[in-house]
Amino acid sequence: MKRWVIAPIILFSVAYYAYIPLPEDAIEPYKQHIPALTLKIVDDVGRLAELLGFSRLNATRAVTDMSLMAGKYLHPKIEGIQAEEGTFDGIGVRIFKPTTPSKELRPGVVYIHGGGWTLLSVDGYDRFTRALAKKTQAIVISVDYRLAPEHIFPAAFDDCVKATKYFMKNAAAFGVDSSKIGIAGDSAGGNLAMAVSLYFGKENIKPKLNFQGLIYPALQAMDYNLSSYREFDLSMRNTYTPVTKTTMIHYYNLYGFGGDQYVEYFKENTHTTRETKKKYRKFVDPSHLTWKYQMLPDDDSSKENIEIANKVANVILNPYFAPLMATDEELKLLPKTYLITAEYDGLRDEGMILGHRLRRINHPLNYKHWDGVEHGFMIYSFYDSYKAGLEHLSSYIKEVSV
Repeated sequence: MKRWVIAPIILFSVAYYAYIPLPEDAIEPYKQHIPALTLKIVDDVGRLAELLGFSRLNATRAVTDMSLMAGKYLHPKIEGIQAEEGTFDGIGVRIFKPTTPSKELRPGVVYIHGGGWTLLSVDGYDRFTRALAKKTQAIVISVDYRLAPEHIFPAAFDDCVKATKYFMKNAAAFGVDSSKIGIAGDSAGGNLAMAVSLYFGKENIKPKLNFQGLIYPALQAMDYNLSSYREFDLSMRNTYTPVTKTTMIHYYNLYGFGGDQYVEYFKENTHTTRETKKKYRKFVDPSHLTWKYQMLPDDDSSKENIEIANKVANVILNPYFAPLMATDEELKLLPKTYLITAEYDGLRDEGMILGHRLRRINHPLNYKHWDGVEHGFMIYSFYDSYKAGLEHLSSYIKEVSV
């Protein structure tokens, strides 16, 4: 076949593979195609690995970590930050320290990375946590918690509690003011950060956390019919956001139960009984959403699988697994809160619900919703919105650490 025939075929095939339509109001469409294409590649690598008899999850882990670590080499080195490995009460951590001298004890931040409790690592987040330390001039601790499904709930939660307790108890040894230590995380890391905050509040642990930073956090596993899950009920072949209804159900099942044995029940929303939905609806109430996302849950006529619901209830209703299940009285025990939600995100609605619940009880809250961006934008270091988001978060940390 002649070259003038082959070349258009190749170009057409590449364009077809790479093309994923973005919403019209996407704020950085050319850049946002890159993570969308990466998601498709990750999915294909996982499928291929599975066909060849390898672990799909391990292949996915390798590709996702490499895609984030690429930022370390594609951008100028972040100067003025020293990184070292450490162990806090048996939990691996990476410690980021500003090299500029300071006469006073510095603020501290415990950062918990995202990745659906199953993916990514302190390596993948190295550039972000390094940049956070640079911007805030705080000591940042990145927690290398155990991943699911090898280690199911509460392993990751326990690791984050241990590491945070150790850091707060030994703050002075790191040049940190223990009264100025906060905890933060994105996605699954936001889930863990809020869970740790709830634990510290309920157990009345001293010193108290100064703040919690929740970046598009995963907060509940009770209702997968919220408007954001309906909107982002997309296949991996067509998604421009890493958190869809299917992916979130998959991650929650790996974290909570170590496998996909309950996934179909979660997709059908039959994994909770009508009685449970009605009892806990006040915690996951769509009436807290802005008008364009409003919907009326039909809990009275919803389907249910009582056998499965009884098997999963103790996990999915546990606030340390799903922090939105905390009562208002428990929410009042939280430290002051920084919260971000993103427009194109299956987790959008539950983050908005949390924000409204916190405001209703007059909890100190700095909440920003980012239009035109997808879940994960805060770690895509080539985005303009990443720079704006990092600046916004850093300004908050400096403000509350005075």
